[in-house]
Order: sequence, then structure tokens, then C-alpha cells
Amino acid sequence: MIVAIVLSSFIRKQYGEKIKIWAYVIFSCSLVSYPLINQYFIYQPTNLPITISNLLVIICVITLFENYFHKNIKKINILIVLALMFTISVYESVAQTYLVMLFITIFIKLTNTNIEKKSLLKYFGFGIILLISGILLYFITGNIVLFILEKCNMLQKNHAFSSYMWLDSSLPMSAKMYLFNKKVIQKLAQDLCNNFPVTIFGILSLITLIFELIKLIKTSKIGRIITVIGAIGSNFILIIMFSYVMYRMQFSWIITVAFLTIYVYQSLSNKKNLKYVISVLAILLIVMQTRTLNQYFYNEYKKYEKEKMIAHDVAINVIKNCNYKEKPLFYIVNTTTTKDRIRYKINNDNGVYAMIWGITAFDECCVETTKFINEQGYDFLYVEEDKIDEIIAEYEKLDQETKKQPIVELENAIVVNLDVYDF
Repeated sequence: MIVAIVLSSFIRKQYGEKIKIWAYVIFSCSLVSYPLINQYFIYQPTNLPITISNLLVIICVITLFENYFHKNIKKINILIVLALMFTISVYESVAQTYLVMLFITIFIKLTNTNIEKKSLLKYFGFGIILLISGILLYFITGNIVLFILEKCNMLQKNHAFSSYMWLDSSLPMSAKMYLFNKKVIQKLAQDLCNNFPVTIFGILSLITLIFELIKLIKTSKIGRIITVIGAIGSNFILIIMFSYVMYRMQFSWIITVAFLTIYVYQSLSNKKNLKYVISVLAILLIVMQTRTLNQYFYNEYKKYEKEKMIAHDVAINVIKNCNYKEKPLFYIVNTTTTKDRIRYKINNDNGVYAMIWGITAFDECCVETTKFINEQGYDFLYVEEDKIDEIIAEYEKLDQETKKQPIVELENAIVVNLDVYDF
């Protein structure tokens, strides 16, 4: 809601009376009802940091816009870089939101003033420089903190700070252009037909591109359509870098859909014959989004209740049968163990099961799964990084009948077989 208020105020300041109040209502309702919001309010950790960091990065772009075109105070640019460092350290995918907002502000400037294209190019370049500066500062300060913690022996053995730095491992993948990976394209194509939020994103993007193509033919001005393509295309940067679709990292889609909605509405509402028709269609879209979002939240609640019961059942069995005060919990899924730790293919369209997701989350083996169980009122130990290979080796020596048991106590750990539970 705060994001909707901030963005509505920003658009209002730029366009004034050119856009009627009703359009802002549609914009805000479209934003807060977009079903992908479900991804940020599920019962997994980091929900609040994700939303706050994306709000801050939106404010960073708006501040950059106002400062660049009106005030030009250098100290503000320094503050923007520091703010970007902080937001990126909280959740790295905000860099994509920043880039999408950068294109959106350029489009607003293009459609509202007769500014020179060179000035907008300089603005875009300067915005990219600030983003890169924030990322570099994040890497530098992060490694300094990591070095200090290691020297002071304050770093937990199962901590994986450096693994959060997605650019470190993702740049080679982006260079290989994994966007053209068949599985990724097939996933997007399937979701375009079967996943309502993705369908809405696709339809609004197509309509907007058609409108801009018509304007290009009429005016021969290419700046607007390039900006629109940039804003829409920037939403797929993380998909390119990671070579898989994870909607929890696509907060920028929410912003983009809201802007595309107000763009389409404003383009058609100016025509008398379509004014009321487009208003009705906008209301229907918001109602359908709200209905879908409500279904997602209901499904998430039922899933949480189910998983909470599983967590209690695991805890009770461990407490009853094992020496849990001295041994950490280790989890097995699909009875597959490898030296690279356990990997499990998950579907994240409407959130994932926390206990499954937590086995490899943040590259910390089993930590988040144990954390979820402990949040139900228990105090189990976390597995240490240097003990993982030893635990897996000992578990692999067991016979198949023993491996089928829900709880197996080893010499250095308690192995929980999640395959026996109906997720």
C-alpha cells in the first residue's frame, strides 16, 4: 500500500491534472491486488526485508530523478549509493526493480516534456553508474565484514555470507545467455497460459507494445517504444542470470503491471466511445486479481497448517526417541544424498513448503528447516557445515529398510526422512 501511495504521488507530481483521480485509483488497486504479492507474504522468512528493500529502492530512483532534473546536489547522489548498498545487501533482486523504475521514469519524462534525448541518455547512464557503485560497495563492505568476523572467530561454521552474492556466481551464466534455455522458455510459455499473474503481465505488455508501435508509425519517434521495451525486458534479467523462473524475486513485475494498467487505461479512456468500457474492464481486472490473490492466501494458510502439524510430529518423534540435546537435525528428501548436499526440485508459483525449501535455502544445509520447526516452540540444534559429508557418508552405509524409517539417529546427527510425510 505504501508503494502504491509513493508511486501515485510521484506520477501525480509529474502529470498533474493530465491524469484523472480515477486513473490513480485503478493504478493503486491494480498494484495492491496483483496476485504475485502473495509471494512476499507467505510464511517463509525474509518477507519484511524484501518489501522494505524494494520500497527503498523505488524511493532511491524517485530521489535520483528529482535530484538529477531539478536540484543536482552531489551529496544526495552519495546517499543514493549508500541506500542502494543497504537495499542490495538485504535482497539482491532489488537491482532489477531499480532498473525497471529507471526506464519507467524515463518514459514519464518522454511523455510529459519535450526534453532532449541526450539528457535522458545521460540520466540513464548516471543511474546505471549509481547502481554499479552500490553493488561494488556492497561487495567491498560485505567482504570486509566477513574478513573481520573470520579473524575474530565470530562467524558461524554453517554461515554462507559469500554465497548470497548472486553476481559472483551468476555473471558467467548471463554471459552464456541462458535465457534461451529451452526449459526456461517452456516454463514461461506454460505460465503465460496457465498462471494468471503471468498472463496479465503478458497481455498488458503486448497491448502496450502495440500502442507504442502504432505511435512509432505515426510519429517516427523511436524513443518511447525503446523505453517501453527496456522497462518490460528488464523484468527478465534475473531469469537470464539464474536460468530459471523464480517469481519470489520478481517484485518489479508488480510495479510494471501497475504502470502498464494505468498506461492502457489512460490511452483508451481519452476516447469517448471507450471511456466507460475500459473503466468496466479495469474494474473486472482488479476483481479477478483480488479473487486470485485471495485464493493464493487461502492455499498458503492451509499449507502452513498442514506443514505445522508435520513439524510438530517430527519434533515429538525426535524428542521421544533421540538424543536431540546433543545432536543436530539433518533432513532427507526423495532419499537422495549427494556430496553436493541434497537438492530438491520445487514449484514456487504459489510459495513452497518451508521445510522442503529450507533444506538448501541460502546454501545453508538444513538450517531454515530446523528454524521453522524451532519456531513452533522447540530448540533443536543446527547442523554444522564441516559435519555434512560425514553425516551423509554414515547415512549411505545404512540398509534400505533403516533408511525408510522417519527418524534415524546416527553418531553425530539425527536424520529426518521427510519422504514419509505427505506434503
